[in-house]
Amino acid sequence: MIKIVRRFAAALLIMITILPSTASVSAVEEGRIHSLIPTVNMIYSGVEEYIADSLRGLETTIEVTGFGITTNNIMNVFKSSVFSNPDIFYVDSSYINYKYDKNTNIVRYISPSYLLSKSEIAAQKKKFNRAVNNMIGDIGEDWSDLTKALVLHDRLVAGCEYELKNDLSYTAYSALVTKKSVCEGYSRAYSYLLSKVGIDSRCLNNGSKAHCWNQVKLGDNWYHVDVTSDDPIPDTTGFVDHKYFLISDERLASYASDTHTGHEDDITADSEYACASTKYDSSFFRRVQSQTLYINGSYYYFNPNYQGKRYSAFIRRVNGTEKVLKLFKDIWYSASGKRYNNTYSKLCYKDGYIYFNSKRELYRLKLSNHKINRLFTMPSFWGNDFYGIKAGSKYIYAERKKALFTSASLTKILEITSDNKVIQLPFIRCGAARLKQRKVYTMKVYRGTGKTKYKSSNPRIARVSTGGRIRGLRKGVCTVTAVKNGITMKMKIRVV
Repeated sequence: MIKIVRRFAAALLIMITILPSTASVSAVEEGRIHSLIPTVNMIYSGVEEYIADSLRGLETTIEVTGFGITTNNIMNVFKSSVFSNPDIFYVDSSYINYKYDKNTNIVRYISPSYLLSKSEIAAQKKKFNRAVNNMIGDIGEDWSDLTKALVLHDRLVAGCEYELKNDLSYTAYSALVTKKSVCEGYSRAYSYLLSKVGIDSRCLNNGSKAHCWNQVKLGDNWYHVDVTSDDPIPDTTGFVDHKYFLISDERLASYASDTHTGHEDDITADSEYACASTKYDSSFFRRVQSQTLYINGSYYYFNPNYQGKRYSAFIRRVNGTEKVLKLFKDIWYSASGKRYNNTYSKLCYKDGYIYFNSKRELYRLKLSNHKINRLFTMPSFWGNDFYGIKAGSKYIYAERKKALFTSASLTKILEITSDNKVIQLPFIRCGAARLKQRKVYTMKVYRGTGKTKYKSSNPRIARVSTGGRIRGLRKGVCTVTAVKNGITMKMKIRVV
């Protein structure tokens, strides 16, 4: 007899919620990813790895007769097999077609649903492995498990954005490669990264199966980690919360939310997976809302509650002792007067420097001597503020917007040369101008280095000189383009 099981559209619980390297991964003993449903391997010993190996071989029909799996358990077995092996991101974990013996209800064969073709799987496996290596390539074997878990949590939150795009959004691939994912993708990616640096973990669901997060084992104890809930919506560049990082059952239950309700009814509640230890419930990272960088034995982060919440402090933490490197008044008030601390200041790392921002300025810290230099001050006519910072391969980007709870795109602010010199990138004051015929407007380009090249899309309407002087000639609309330091700036000109 043939049976088909498929996922129907389910309501997703949307949560309010890197220092990348290309070095090769250190050879360490891998951590174990424990079963999503622990009873699966207890009852059907070895079945998860058997199914996983078959899926890695892209088998279209997998014989499972010898395990004695009944029809009412087959979906649990299959789903747990996929969750325990997040590198199998190309399989729909909630769909199988299976054949079974109608007299015994024992499943004989299962036929999985592959989300990609064989050629696509091969190509995307390479991207996946490259992304994993970028996340863990610089992590030292001598780092503590706490540091490894913290750094990977922060890199995942800082690098990924909560968004449902397609079936791959439920996979580790989405969180690590496309960097847009949902809770299943976040949790499966986190488990996989932890396994690669020698830390045991597992994924788990709430009672309604509407939310997924992790349990992580440090030493002899298990702790809850909800990477998704520590990532804000809308996504804010460089913002990393730690409310749900390494917390106990007691702390999780104290939060006024039903997001995690029901996991207590799982078989794991009274088992080895109980999160009884409160060791980290009040640790230093609990108050941190920026990415935490770990470099040469020191943590770097922003403490948003310094001196009675009056300041955000840029902190270096060594051997449990905090040293303040820079202080900012970092408060934003909503229209109703509500106060929000640690609104602006975030940080990122690039080539021996930590870059960070205040409300209207960008700075960098040189790690070799801890000297701080101001690199950029926002011009007043921009009319907005910096709410985060991010490093690219060549540029430093900043998030510019007018208010805290709005979305914004990243803007290139600084170019970093190969010898770590800083070039302030050019910009113009406005993107449009209105001219009368025979009148002149100067398109002024601020900052940057070298010459600016100008061009009019229609010189019959408006002509532009080598110095950026625009003369209106006849009625109409055209665009004047200025190019400087490889940055293109456009101004719409209307001649009346």
